[in-house]
Amino acid sequence: GVRAHTHRVLIYGIRLAEMHKLSLNLIRSFVHGVLLHDIGMLDLDVSLVMKQVPLDKKELSLMQDHVKNVVTQIKRYRWLRDGLNVVRYHHEKYDGSGYPAGLSHDKIPLEARIFAIVDAFDAITSKRPYRQPQELERALAILEQESGSHFDPVLLAPLIEMATQLYGIVSKLDGKALETEVRGVLKKYMKL
Repeated sequence: GVRAHTHRVLIYGIRLAEMHKLSLNLIRSFVHGVLLHDIGMLDLDVSLVMKQVPLDKKELSLMQDHVKNVVTQIKRYRWLRDGLNVVRYHHEKYDGSGYPAGLSHDKIPLEARIFAIVDAFDAITSKRPYRQPQELERALAILEQESGSHFDPVLLAPLIEMATQLYGIVSKLDGKALETEVRGVLKKYMKL
């Protein structure tokens, strides 16, 4: 479900951020962004969120409204505000073809670039209502294909390297075991 996806995205993203030796503050912003993204997705039609083909105009405006709604909601969660970069910019693409701002390269906040990679990785390797999970090799090939267009190639490379080992561990976890793992990973960055 959505919760397990969020937990796995946190684990993958923090590991990737640690490999890049990102600052404590940046990792905290990433975590807050993932949590906010989770809050925002709860009120959005799942078929829209999971859609593989490009969204039509009406769907696109729903998606963009969703981002605005989340931003409005966040103002109520003061301590999460540094997570806004993930929420606002995780649909941007490295080559500038994404939305809402058409940002490219390092104009896209670092934590949003990390989120885009790990969110896609988990989505591809997880069972979804409309399709079976892809094999790991296939998932990595899909990400590689999008390196430099959708994804930041420098950030993506270490994920590709560590994916087999990390996926081997994380994909076997669910329910309580997954929650325990997330708590362990988050301990350094959040007062739980």
